[in-house]
Amino acid sequence: MARHSMYDETPKIEHDGEGKAHVKKSEKKKEPAKREEASASSGLPTHVRHAAERRDMHSRHEMEHSVHDASNAGSKSEMHTRHIKEKKDMFTRHEKDTGATSGSNDVGIAIKDIRKGA
Repeated sequence: MARHSMYDETPKIEHDGEGKAHVKKSEKKKEPAKREEASASSGLPTHVRHAAERRDMHSRHEMEHSVHDASNAGSKSEMHTRHIKEKKDMFTRHEKDTGATSGSNDVGIAIKDIRKGA
């Protein structure tokens, strides 16, 4: 398949009114909106959006583990630390989206209450 956009970012020679040639560098393309921002405005229910984000993050982390294993890059401790932080940040963001406050029971029964009744 041909790549029609392969040469979109190459510099071009332009001539000014005096007949002199100048090299004009190409302008960078604008990056599309981040995936999270786009999904937040998609109109999906919050719980569906959150489930999709969790699946995406999980598959992204699995892929990163596979790439790391294939390259024999050594210790995974830095990667694991980053993954833990990403998960924590995501869960915090999801709690804020649903309107829950830290330690509140706004989204269901607290774990300690469930354990008491068990």
